[in-house]
Amino acid sequence: MKYLWDIINSRLIVIVIVLLFISFIWKELVFFANDFTNTHQNFTWERDKKHIVLKQEIQEAKKTIEKINFLISQRAYSLQKVHWKIESYNLDESEIAYKNYEKVKDKWNEEIRVYRNKLKRLVDEDLAYSLLNSNTDKKRSVHNYFAKTHELTKDWLRCLRNGSKCSDFKDKQNKAHKSLTELYNVTDLFIDKSYSIFLKKYKSIKEFPRNKN
Repeated sequence: MKYLWDIINSRLIVIVIVLLFISFIWKELVFFANDFTNTHQNFTWERDKKHIVLKQEIQEAKKTIEKINFLISQRAYSLQKVHWKIESYNLDESEIAYKNYEKVKDKWNEEIRVYRNKLKRLVDEDLAYSLLNSNTDKKRSVHNYFAKTHELTKDWLRCLRNGSKCSDFKDKQNKAHKSLTELYNVTDLFIDKSYSIFLKKYKSIKEFPRNKN
């Protein structure tokens, strides 16, 4: 019995116990380190994934604004060319210019609602409805200014067709010109506002640091 007690109290036993304890602690540290690494990797992956999605969203928003800008410029310039031809009192060229404008207008009508919805989702809802609005406030939309100028220009062209039978050519010309000027002012303001809201919304987006691993 005394011999057994001497063994238990021997330094060898103490060393064994210490080693077992160290082994246990080491396993726990390894487990903790692996768990921490996995958690960090998952966090990094989620962060990078969100960053990629956000960059794609920014690019889509930018392309949407650029496309709307192009559609506005294309239709406004096409309408301007109709004005130039009517001013020259050349009916044949005016009819050709108007037919070309009608094609641009039809393309506008086909696409503008799609881009209005993209603008609403990616940039700003109020901005989207200032482009095209089906509600009672639609008179203030860019689309409505186009529609108004379109009707006045069409009426002016109709007057040119009637020749001497149309006694208020100048009056119709002035109304069409005034409406076109208002249209340019509204569309310029809309485009400037679009880029301003876009930059304000996404200016806080910074590049996330990339892992070197």
